Amino acid sequence: MDLKLNLTETGMKSGNESGNLGWLNAGVVNNLGQLADSLGSVAGLGYSSHSWQNPELKGTGNASYDWSGRLKTRRIALSSPFWSSSPHIPLSYTTPLIKPRPTPLHASAKGSLEADVTTTPAPNPSNSIPKTSDAVPLRSADSLKFDGSHLIKDFSKLNHSNPNELERHRHLLSPHQLNLLHSVRRKQEIYHLRYRDDYLRHSSLLLLTNGWSSAMRYSLCSVPNSLNRSGQCKLHKFCPYCSFLARSQALARYVPVYESGAWHFLTLSFEGDLLMNDASDYFTLTDYWDGLKAGLRELVGLKLIRGAFWTEELAVNSIAPVHVLPHSHALIEADCVNDEALAKLRESVSRNLKAVVGPDHLNLNLHLKPLNSQRTLLSHLQYQIKPIQIVKPYDLAWYRNVDTERNGAVEINSQTTDLILGYSCATKRRNKINYAGNLSPKTKAFIGTKPKEMKDARRVVSEVMELGVEYVDMDEAGQTTATTE
Repeated sequence: MDLKLNLTETGMKSGNESGNLGWLNAGVVNNLGQLADSLGSVAGLGYSSHSWQNPELKGTGNASYDWSGRLKTRRIALSSPFWSSSPHIPLSYTTPLIKPRPTPLHASAKGSLEADVTTTPAPNPSNSIPKTSDAVPLRSADSLKFDGSHLIKDFSKLNHSNPNELERHRHLLSPHQLNLLHSVRRKQEIYHLRYRDDYLRHSSLLLLTNGWSSAMRYSLCSVPNSLNRSGQCKLHKFCPYCSFLARSQALARYVPVYESGAWHFLTLSFEGDLLMNDASDYFTLTDYWDGLKAGLRELVGLKLIRGAFWTEELAVNSIAPVHVLPHSHALIEADCVNDEALAKLRESVSRNLKAVVGPDHLNLNLHLKPLNSQRTLLSHLQYQIKPIQIVKPYDLAWYRNVDTERNGAVEINSQTTDLILGYSCATKRRNKINYAGNLSPKTKAFIGTKPKEMKDARRVVSEVMELGVEYVDMDEAGQTTATTE
């Protein structure tokens, strides 16, 4: 019996300065054939990742194929740093596979890729069929290197951010872990707008962290019960939906009263980052956040600024080894944040860090930007409140350190566990969102929206958002910038 793979590339973005790259080229077809051939030898189980080079097209890229389940739903995912702007390129390859079960395949990247598995030939436009001379001879199944997922016997060697791989190896997960993963998967099906993008992958990393005391609470977010009527887990540091709710409240508090103050956006970061060797090292983060908090409150006390609203953030620069950078984003209300105020802030933060961390503490790095419109204020507040990002550094660590035999996987998963447990323990009784001066709703001088005015305030926020949100980014020097999205 034959397996026919028909792939169609659509909507890919051009990003190759040296010219168009035929993304779905003969090398990809060769890899697909190798994969299908090898999957036949292992009865439909496996995960493979390949690289190809095409000197004529001056491009390199990666193709990965994720086949979930034993002869069940299959997914093919292709990715490349070079995106073709050429028209659709239907390709097909026929190769033997043991007992194939016709099932639709689909995948998406920057654009979309559609594929179908069928046991009957699929028509292709005559002008788009690859030439026979372009084909690359297949290697035997024995010469194809898998990433080792079909040989995994240990939970610690699984890719914890790959839901399909976890599904294939359910027998390695405990009933409790399976229940947690089922809960978040079901939530995404019901509330697909609340929980989207990388939510499943982000959640898998959190919920498979043995010893994380908030796992059940996180998995049941949006599920009301007798003890928690709202159903919110309120884990703003981890949960994207609760972070969204906190962000919405901040927008309603400050965006409608834009005309009542003079606004600035201040990023308080440090030069370099911190190396985390084990979970206990993460308590050092609180010393840096305490230093930033003391500095901002001192500015308010000295009346150099009238108010501040800030969040405590953690940037994960890498995993294996773990390098992190504690920092804060602050909304400042003041007529002018001059050099005197910034110098006083540097002095206060340095003094506090020297007393607690020691003389070898990281040096403060400040970036200030005035917010000259209501729309700009809204955009920066949206950027300010967000959960920790772990998926991207985890993926990068996996790509760099894990080989086809899964060497390095245990170390990455161990350090990711330390990261989640350490960050969670260090911040368990700590507020991510902080206020001081006239931006604190607990003071009489508060200039923000009062609780009874929140309904009208949300209407104003909606009107401002209709104008379009500015995308806030950090350039290479760390300076906060905004562009229209």
